Amino acid sequence: MNFFHFFAVFFFCIRAAGPAAAEEAQGDLPVKVGPSAKDYGAPVAEVNQAPITAAAVEDALQAYLRQIGHRELSPSRMTALKKEVLEKLIEDELIYQEGIKNGEEAGKEEVEAEVAKLRNRFSSQEVFEAALEKEKLTPDRIEAGLRRFILIRKTWEAASSMTDEGKKNWLRQIRERSEIKIY
Repeated sequence: MNFFHFFAVFFFCIRAAGPAAAEEAQGDLPVKVGPSAKDYGAPVAEVNQAPITAAAVEDALQAYLRQIGHRELSPSRMTALKKEVLEKLIEDELIYQEGIKNGEEAGKEEVEAEVAKLRNRFSSQEVFEAALEKEKLTPDRIEAGLRRFILIRKTWEAASSMTDEGKKNWLRQIRERSEIKIY
C-alpha cells in the first residue's frame, strides 16, 4: 500500500466512522457504512449501497494536499486528483466489505495500538485533544475509524501474497460482483 493509498484510507476511515460503521453484519454486509447523507452531504458514489459522500472525497483530498504540501493546483489537476481519490475510496470500500465478508476483525489491542500511534504524532495529550475538537472527532469515532482502517489493511495484506497481477485480478473480480454507482 503506497503512502497516498495509506493516507487516503486512514483519513476516510476516520471520517467514515459514524454509528453505522460499527454495525456488524450477521452473514450479510452492512447496508450503510460511513456517514449518512444528512451528516456529511449527498453521496457521490455507492458501493453495494454504502455511500461515499462528496464531503468524504473532499476531506480525503484536502488531507492528501496537506500531506504533500500543496495548497493550490490547476483546476484540471484538481479534477483528476478528485477522481483518483474517489477511485481509491471505492477500492477501499470494496476491500473493507470483502474483509467483513471473510470474517476479518480488528481486535481491541490492535485498535489501542493504532490510537497510541496516532496520539504519539502530537506533542502532548492536550494538542491531540485540540486537534480532535477542531476536526469535530470523538474518541469513539477515532476508534471506529481505526477499526475500519485495520480491517482494510488486514484484508489488503492477506491479498499481498499475490503478485501485482493477482491483486489486480482479485480487485477486478470483487468489482465485477459489486454494485458500484458513481453520481
